[in-house]
Amino acid sequence: WNRASHVPTAVFCASDSLAFALWDAAEARGLRVPDDLSIIGVGNAPPQIRKDRPLTSVALPGHEIGVEAMQLLLRLMEGIPASECRRAIPVPSELLVSRGSVSSPRQEL
Repeated sequence: WNRASHVPTAVFCASDSLAFALWDAAEARGLRVPDDLSIIGVGNAPPQIRKDRPLTSVALPGHEIGVEAMQLLLRLMEGIPASECRRAIPVPSELLVSRGSVSSPRQEL
């Protein structure tokens, strides 16, 4: 059993804050980002939040999500049953150009 072969090459985190925490934990264990581990977050935290961590992130349109949420809330407040309000709402997102936390997958020997 080779422990190194069970280390992932990439992790997609549900938020930028989780991605930053993972980055810190990975480096504390001797892993290099992105050489050993690629990390992507969600939320598009401004680069100045962690200048030492150029995180690649998925940008979500906060305004559009808020508008959709408010429309749903108004429908519920009008007495429309929740079962009639459920629908898939496409939310455009944009993967930002890599800021430095992503590389090509490593090749196993």
